[in-house]
Amino acid sequence: MILQTYKILRMIYLITGGERSGKSSYAQNVALELSATPMYVATARKWDGDFQKRIDRHQSERDENWTNIEEEKNLSLIDFKGRVAIIDCVTLWLTNFFVDTKNDVELSLELAKAEIEKLALMEDTTILIITNEIGMGKVMQPLRLSLVGALKGPHLFDIIEMIGKAETVNRIEKTIVSL
Repeated sequence: MILQTYKILRMIYLITGGERSGKSSYAQNVALELSATPMYVATARKWDGDFQKRIDRHQSERDENWTNIEEEKNLSLIDFKGRVAIIDCVTLWLTNFFVDTKNDVELSLELAKAEIEKLALMEDTTILIITNEIGMGKVMQPLRLSLVGALKGPHLFDIIEMIGKAETVNRIEKTIVSL
C-alpha cells in the first residue's frame, strides 16, 4: 500500500481600512515583497465614470510584472496555485452577489461562502484580501480634509509622508481650533 502525504501551504492576509486609506498600495507592496510576479484580482464593477477613474488609477500603479484579472464573483475559477495574489476588494465582491440576487442576503452569503470554501482548498497559495472598514470614512475623510482641503486625493498616508509629521500635526490643530 502506498501512502501519499499532501502538504497544503497557504497564507491569507486580511488588509482593512477606511475608504482611500492606502489599503491597495500597502497590499501591493506586501505582494511585491513576497513575489516578483504577483497577481491582482479586481472584483469591482464599473458602476460609473468616477469609479472607472479609480480602476484606471489602480491599474496604473502596477507594472508588467503583475498578472491582472477581473473577476466579479467566481474567484474559485482562478488558478492561484503557487501564486501570491491580491483580491481587491471583498466588500465590492460581496456587493456583487447582493446586487445579482436582488438583495437576497441569505442567498448572497450562501454563494459567497461556497466560493470561500473552494478558495480555502487551494494549495500553495498566498492571498491578500482587501476589505473596507465600514465607518472609517467618519475619521479618515475629515482628516484628509484637514490635511489637504479636499475629500479626494492621494492616499492619506502618502499625504502625511509628503508633508511630514510637524505639518500634519499643525494642520490638524488648526482644524480643531476652527471647529
